[in-house]
Amino acid sequence: SFPVGENIYGPFEAGFSAAQDNILNALGCSSGKGYVVGGIDTATAEQMVAADCGVTLPRTEGNNYISLLDECGGHTADYHFHEKMTCLYEGRSTGHSTKVGATNGNQPIYGKWEDTAAQKLPVLDACGGHWGRTPQSPGTDVYHYHVQDKPPFTVGCFGPNDDGSLVTVAQCRTFYSGCDGSTMQVTTPSGVKDYDDWCPCFDATGLNAGAANPAVSASTTASTTAPTTSTAGATTTAEAATTAGAT
Repeated sequence: SFPVGENIYGPFEAGFSAAQDNILNALGCSSGKGYVVGGIDTATAEQMVAADCGVTLPRTEGNNYISLLDECGGHTADYHFHEKMTCLYEGRSTGHSTKVGATNGNQPIYGKWEDTAAQKLPVLDACGGHWGRTPQSPGTDVYHYHVQDKPPFTVGCFGPNDDGSLVTVAQCRTFYSGCDGSTMQVTTPSGVKDYDDWCPCFDATGLNAGAANPAVSASTTASTTAPTTSTAGATTTAEAATTAGAT
């Protein structure tokens, strides 16, 4: 179990250098291998380490789970989450996933499923949120976030727009100085791709660089009952939210 108030951070790692050789050696890297610059999301950073070190990540050896993050999606002695958070909600229940946390603005974050029994995922905007009913709001649509398997994992930005509409990838990228179009090429076991470091605005194909492909259908907007007082904008690049509770 986890204490209430455990931190949920944004998608990015601060980077790996010689100062993290002990961590990288534990992953199977030889000295001088596995170095990754900051501003890369944890999933991509892990696969960059795997490619450079010639190892598989994550992997299991005996009873040991070997990964940058543990099986719940968190790490370090000053424990915090980046991904998954599967330990915080029931993946075999029915209906909408339970609440796992809240943003600094107290917007709720839920597990990954829109309908657990049907294995139905929600359709999310570039911030990682959408309008719909939740266990805490069964009679009224509210804007809320879901955990995602792909970056930004939880909160990419604070939505919705002032008019209640969902946030597009192009809009999200205007919120961050890091989304400047200055890209690098990153190498993973799956190949090489362009990456815009410190940009948490990913399109439906999982890319944060190049043309801003839709995260959601352009015609998808808030319901007519949606409030219009929330202001879309950037999150901090480190801490995005704090968990409201744990199972």
